[in-house]
This record gives sequence, structure tokens and C-alpha cells, in this order.
Amino acid sequence: MLLLALVIGFACGLRVFTPPAVLLLLTRGGWLGLVFAALAIGEYVADALPQIPPRTQLPSPLLRAASGAYCGYAMAALTGNAPVAGAILGVAGAAIGLYGGLAVRLRMIEAIGAIPAAIAEDVAAIAIAIAAVLH
Repeated sequence: MLLLALVIGFACGLRVFTPPAVLLLLTRGGWLGLVFAALAIGEYVADALPQIPPRTQLPSPLLRAASGAYCGYAMAALTGNAPVAGAILGVAGAAIGLYGGLAVRLRMIEAIGAIPAAIAEDVAAIAIAIAAVLH
């Protein structure tokens, strides 16, 4: 189902490395999944640091788009759909996650603070990626 490519792309817009880590660990396993999992953990830590540039500053949008393209392509291929269409939907989902996630994150920061908002976004990215892959 191509909708899953959009959904996992959305998770890529929230976190660059989490969706590929989930995808690789749940479908192929292996060392590459572990590398992406380590990168995801590093991203969670870095995201909470004040000196990290905003997600809308290059190269972050390009990395999120690339992650969305890869994950969307893979999800489409895994579900028997057109991989190129999946890649396109993955990029679209990443854009929605990037900007929509930022809007939600800014509101959450006002309501609960920066670190809890970052953790909530981490958890959302993990849950969305897992749900998409296991669907």
C-alpha cells in the first residue's frame, strides 16, 4: 500500500535516521540496521542540544528528503507497489513531517518545555516508523 510510503516519509521528516533504522532492523536486520540505530540515538541526543541548527536549515531538509525517498522506495517495494512512486510519496511525507512536526514541536515546547518536547517527538518518530513497517 503506497500510503505506508507517505507515513514512513512523515517519520523521516521528524527524525532522519530512525525510520531507516526501524525499516532495516525489522526487515533485514544486519549491521546496517545497527549503524542506523546508532545514528538515530546520536540524533536524539544532538536534537536536544541548543547549538544544533534548525531543521529547516541545509543540509537537514535534504537529509530528511533523502531518508524519505529511501524509506518510501523500500516500503513500496516491500508491499508490491511501484518503488519510484513510493520514493516520491516518501519525500512528500518527509516535507510534511519536517514542517508539520516543527509546528507541533514549537507548541509542545511552550506547553511542556524543550527536552520533553524533543523526547515526545523521538517517541512519535519511532512509533510511526514501527507502525508503518509492521502494517
